[in-house]
Amino acid sequence: MSAPRRAKGECRRAQHEGTPVNALCPPTRPSHQRGITTLAVVLAVATALALTAAYASRVAWLELQASGNRVRAAQSAEAAESGLAWALARLNDDRPVDDACKPAPSGSTFRERYQGAAAMPSCALGDGAWTCRCPLPGASVSTSEPAPVRQAFALRLGGAASGVAMIESTGCSGAIAACLRPREAGVPGGMHVARAWVDVARLPAIDVQPVAAITVRGTLRLRDGATAVHHGIASGGLTLHSGTDVDPGDATLIGPPGAPARSTIVGDDAALASLDAEQFFASTFRMNRAAWRAQPAARPLSCASPCDQALAQQLSAPGAPSLVWLDGGLHLDSATELGSAERPVLLVVDGAVHLRAPVRIHGVLYLRSAEWRDDGGAEIHGALLAENDLLLTGPSRIEHDANVVERLRLCCGTFARMPGSWRDF
Repeated sequence: MSAPRRAKGECRRAQHEGTPVNALCPPTRPSHQRGITTLAVVLAVATALALTAAYASRVAWLELQASGNRVRAAQSAEAAESGLAWALARLNDDRPVDDACKPAPSGSTFRERYQGAAAMPSCALGDGAWTCRCPLPGASVSTSEPAPVRQAFALRLGGAASGVAMIESTGCSGAIAACLRPREAGVPGGMHVARAWVDVARLPAIDVQPVAAITVRGTLRLRDGATAVHHGIASGGLTLHSGTDVDPGDATLIGPPGAPARSTIVGDDAALASLDAEQFFASTFRMNRAAWRAQPAARPLSCASPCDQALAQQLSAPGAPSLVWLDGGLHLDSATELGSAERPVLLVVDGAVHLRAPVRIHGVLYLRSAEWRDDGGAEIHGALLAENDLLLTGPSRIEHDANVVERLRLCCGTFARMPGSWRDF
């Protein structure tokens, strides 16, 4: 046995017997000291693990809160954008509305109720469906809401100066009450509120007022006792305006007092003749045919066969459109009055015109066909336009009425967003 191993054995034996230990034997630690060291290491590791777990839990909680905030912010922003789209659709609906924002048989329209008013219409999403309120200005607002409410929006409409209106939409990620609170009142805890604004402008029913009682892009011919009247000196006093030839035939032309009949005719207008049919339509209405038909303010109606009752009912109903596209032409068999000086109409006639009874129309007729046959004696108070040639036969009286055309231009049309006007700050 080697000397080091023999020395270690002697040291162990001496320690076991309790005899004095010589200087060659190293000191030994008590067993309880070794346990304390182990415990200290375990406690340090446990503390580090606990701190790590607490930090991870804190990070997860903050991330959960941030995720919730992002969800609520997205909900309120989408609700505000939905409010802008809904308000634009309501502005383009001329039907009266009730307190639930649904069409009503009588009353005021959405635009009449809220443009420039302090009242705020609102909608809330609950149970998978939207519930809306359209209270009258000054009326008390109910606080009952569908439960649970996940999103809501409230609206405020500015005035329509010069045909431009502002829509303010406040969206919230919860109850409507948060949307109706003043901005300085703050936001309730656990909710998010977003605001968005957009300016909308009305595309007028007719963009350019016709200068003559009858305006034709191509050739114009009148037969069998037609009459054209234009008393307005300020707008030129023209009765007939054509891009190429004008043949008044036996027509009666009445211009401003003292003006010779022939002086009220302008033919061979090179600027007018240079337009094709699509350009003529666009210059009149500021949009092409497809866009005009698709706009919310216009309604299509088939009139290839007599449509007296259908057309009269559509134009006389509460909130009825003033803009109508007539497929198949205009065929009337009975005495009919369409529109009025206060509420004129605009008819785009895609087909021949055949009138078999006295007809009175207040507004503007735009013809796409060259055929006009009048057997009953029609009166048009406003203006008549044709995008191609026109042969007008019969005792029709076409009287240029600047007031009717201007009222039609200002009262009717479709609201659309103004580019670059949207903001959320």
